[in-house]
Amino acid sequence: MKRSLKLFTICLATLLILFLQNTAGFADQSVLKEGMSGDGVLNLQQKLRDLGYYQGTPDGVFGPGTRSAVASFQSANNLTADGIAGVGTLEALRLSGSNGGVLKEGMTGDSVLKLQQKLRDLGYYQGTPDGSFGPGTRSAVASFQSANNLTVDGIAGAGTLEALRVLSSNNGEQSALKEGMSGDSVLKLQQKLRDLGYYQGTPDGSFGPGTHSAVASFQSANNLTVDGIAGAGTLAALRQGGTVASAGNTAAGGEPAALKQGMSGDNVLKLQTKLSELGYYQGTPDGAFGPGTRSAVANFQYDNKLTVDGVAGEKTLLALQSANPQVALANRGQAIDRDTQAIVAFARQYLGVPYAWAGQGPSGFDCSGFTYYVFDYFNINLPRTADGQYSAGSKVSKLQPGDLVFFSTYEPGPSHVGIYIGDNQFIHSSSGAGVVTITSLSDSYYKARYLGARRVIG
Repeated sequence: MKRSLKLFTICLATLLILFLQNTAGFADQSVLKEGMSGDGVLNLQQKLRDLGYYQGTPDGVFGPGTRSAVASFQSANNLTADGIAGVGTLEALRLSGSNGGVLKEGMTGDSVLKLQQKLRDLGYYQGTPDGSFGPGTRSAVASFQSANNLTVDGIAGAGTLEALRVLSSNNGEQSALKEGMSGDSVLKLQQKLRDLGYYQGTPDGSFGPGTHSAVASFQSANNLTVDGIAGAGTLAALRQGGTVASAGNTAAGGEPAALKQGMSGDNVLKLQTKLSELGYYQGTPDGAFGPGTRSAVANFQYDNKLTVDGVAGEKTLLALQSANPQVALANRGQAIDRDTQAIVAFARQYLGVPYAWAGQGPSGFDCSGFTYYVFDYFNINLPRTADGQYSAGSKVSKLQPGDLVFFSTYEPGPSHVGIYIGDNQFIHSSSGAGVVTITSLSDSYYKARYLGARRVIG
C-alpha cells in the first residue's frame, strides 16, 4: 500500500511538472517579437512547431521564420496577424490543442457540444446542443463575435473561445464596456488600467473620454483592435496582465500619444477640425477616426514630408499645431496627384517585408495582397487577386505613379501585379526576390511579360 502511494505521488509530481512547463513557458515575457531571444522564444517556437506552424528547429532566436509562423497562427485563430506574439497570441497558444484551437462548420464532438452550451447560456444559440457544428452554430458564433468586438467569421478560433470562457466564468457579466457606461465593472476596469499605467485619472466608475483613451492605449500596446471599447478580448488581455504602459503608450494628461483608425473622442474631433481647416478633411468632424480621417492624415503627412502611415503620432500632431491654414491651402497640388504620391510613399514603407503566399500584410504579402493592402489603406477597394485587379479601374498606356502594372508570369494572363512609382520603376512583392522590392520595367524578365496597366485613382 505504501509503495503504491509512493508511486502515485511520483507520477502526480511528474504530471504537475509537465503541466507547469507547458503552461508557464511564456510567463517571463508579455510580448515576443523579432530580434528577441531566450527561453520564452524557444517555448514559443516549440508550441508553434507542435501545432504545425513552425517548420524550423527551435533555437530560441526570434527571426523571420518565427515571425511568419506567429502570423500564420494569428490568421488562423482570429487574431491580428502582425507576427508579434503579444498577450492575446500567447494566451491563444496556451489554450490551443492539437486542432489549433479552432472549431468550425462541419466539425463534431464534445468540444462543439461545450461551445454550443456556452453560446446557449449566453443567449446566442437557440437550438438544442448536439455536438454538430452546423449553420445554426455558425450563426450563433458570428453573433457572439459581433457583440464582443471580434472578427466576424463564424469560426470559433482561440480568440473567440477565450472570450467565451471569460464571459462564461463571469456568469454573464457585462461583455463589453464602453463610453457612457458606469458601475462597478467600469470602476474595476479603471483600477486595472491605472495599475498598468494607462489610466491617469481617479477611478470613479464612469466610462468617459479618459477611460476610452486609456483602453485604446492598452489595446495598441497589446496587439488588440484599437477602438477604445473593452470587449471580451480586451478584458481577457487585462486579466492576463498585459504590457505595462511606457512613455510611448500615453502622453501627458492621459491623452494618447497617437491617434489612429478605430479610435474616437474629443482628441479625434480636434484632429478632424484642424485637418478640415487646412483643407485635408472633407467630411463633417464627428470624433470617429475612420478611413476618411486616415486618408486626410496621410495626405497631410505627405505634404509635410512626414512618414506616410495615416496615424497621427507625435510628429504629425506637432506639425498640425504649427500649420498655417492659408499657407497649407495655397501650397497644395491637385487632389489626385496628392493621393498618388501618398500611396507611393506608403507603399515604400514596406520595402523588405517578406513575400508570403496568400499574405496580405503587414508582416507578409503576395503580389496582389500587397496592392490590395496599400490601396485599401486609402479606402480604395480592389479585388483580392491579380486577375481580378486587372479588371478594376480603367486601362491606361501612359503611366503615372499609383497605376497598377500587370505581368503574365507563372501562368497565362495577369498573374503578377505591382504599383508604378515613377522613373520607369514599380514596387511589388516578389516571390523571386522573397521580399517587397522595386524593379525597373526595363528588366528583361518583366519587360517580356508585361501585359498593361490599370488606373484606379480618380
